[in-house]
Amino acid sequence: AEWIQHYGTGTNAKMMELDHFIMWTHHAWTDPVSRRIVRMWKPFNGLQVYDPESWTDSVEDPSVFDSPPAKCKKGSAKIRIHCDDDGHYKEGKHEGLELLAEVVEMM
Repeated sequence: AEWIQHYGTGTNAKMMELDHFIMWTHHAWTDPVSRRIVRMWKPFNGLQVYDPESWTDSVEDPSVFDSPPAKCKKGSAKIRIHCDDDGHYKEGKHEGLELLAEVVEMM
């Protein structure tokens, strides 16, 4: 596949060997070494092109991967819908719906 640096042509292009994945009408090309997405395409949705050298592989705040998120746990958010005290899904368990009703009334 041809990678076009800065969306230009000619001397800005770079040849790359990529893995190609097809998920129904969705296509994705990845760099087999870094496993980063380089290009994605879907009919009627256009072409998305990503510079494989612009990815950042580090995460500054690893808490973004906490499961369940801290906001789901008791005392962390004023409104919680379908969450038990530990932040896990619990049918019918709600907290702070009166605040949500107030916001809806103001609209």
